Amino acid sequence: MKRSLVGASTAGALAITGALSLATVGGASAGETAPQQQESVTVKAAESAAVQTSAKKKWKLVFSDNFSGNKLSSKWYTYPTGPWAGRTCATAAPSMAKPKNGKLQVRATVNKSKAGTSQCKKFFYNGQIASTKAFRYGKFEARIKYQSSPGVGGAFWLLPGKENPTDVSPSNLAAYRGGEVDIAEYFGDRYKPVGSMYHFVYWPKQTSGGVKTIKTGGVQPGSKKALKGKLPSKGFHTYTLEWTPKKYVFKIDGKVTATITKGVSKRKQFILFSMLTSDWMLPLQKSNSMPATMQVDWVKVYQKK
Repeated sequence: MKRSLVGASTAGALAITGALSLATVGGASAGETAPQQQESVTVKAAESAAVQTSAKKKWKLVFSDNFSGNKLSSKWYTYPTGPWAGRTCATAAPSMAKPKNGKLQVRATVNKSKAGTSQCKKFFYNGQIASTKAFRYGKFEARIKYQSSPGVGGAFWLLPGKENPTDVSPSNLAAYRGGEVDIAEYFGDRYKPVGSMYHFVYWPKQTSGGVKTIKTGGVQPGSKKALKGKLPSKGFHTYTLEWTPKKYVFKIDGKVTATITKGVSKRKQFILFSMLTSDWMLPLQKSNSMPATMQVDWVKVYQKK
């Protein structure tokens, strides 16, 4: 299936250019299976001297949104979801991702207008928005308070844009095509290990059997320590991805929680926020799971000067 993620003028765009698509990747976009560790992740208890030096370099703010007012700015559009993304019983609705009181409210709730079926006992409205602008490398940050509800996933993540990088060989699939980068995912207060944040990278790899999507990541090993034992649903925290041509560095409140060096994209990527009822999560829902809300105070993108 060949699809491409484009700007707001094409709201029907669904996925990633080339062989990597919403139907084939996981995490926030597909989620057909529960999150699990698939590839090794390099994590350091403290930042190395190189990382500390990098952190001190000056950054230039190239994108931001404080979500003031009562409607989304033209920087965003509703990004669709459905069976192709592992959400058979869900539909993304504009009303599920709107600013209120200076915070973006990304929500999921039951679609009471649609009767249940044998396949879907309930149908859901999901909140999911994507930026109309894509970025290559930089520091991506958002201040977020996650949902407490089980059986639903809140996420801050990236998807590849439609433009092919001109300085990368097409044979280098991960770099050329890009991949999904789940910066910070949370599956509710009851999901074990309790209070842990997740991160994933889904990237294409050529194998003898064809192009395969590799899933790298899992629990951010340093997330509990960075959150000081507090649940992500109990307050706002700053979630960060520092993306360079060689690696992804994940942070929470300024502290490094994981580093991934495999499958690094060199393609421009779009920003997404979502609250999703993926098929694999539905059995985990409780009677009080809906509605579920993730609040985003602000989002910023910096690039090196």
